[in-house]
Amino acid sequence: MPQTSDFEEPIAELERALTELESSGDQNGTEHQRRVADLRRRCQDRKADIYGSLTGWQTVQVARHPERPKLENLIPLVFEDFFELHGDRYVGDDRVLTGTTTRPPAPSRPRFSEASGCSRDSR
Repeated sequence: MPQTSDFEEPIAELERALTELESSGDQNGTEHQRRVADLRRRCQDRKADIYGSLTGWQTVQVARHPERPKLENLIPLVFEDFFELHGDRYVGDDRVLTGTTTRPPAPSRPRFSEASGCSRDSR
């Protein structure tokens, strides 16, 4: 079960109801499809309301969420020919810094990003 913060609980309730509704009833019926579409719209509206008015601390909580996608999960979606650059001549490898070069269609230039790990031990 996904972890949610207290301010995300209304969204989680709507998503649970949507999952339950999608897995039950006559899924080919127009009434069922209308109810699913309505619940999806309500869920999207609720997300826009909640995430559009976060406090500073809530923004930090979202940024630090343990299930938030990490750089190593997103890179294959953005770059086709990714290869990781490692280390330097003097100090060695910095596991937190990920570097790559890209090939066309993106302009060929180096790109660097912080990748602090998915768990406390891998940071």
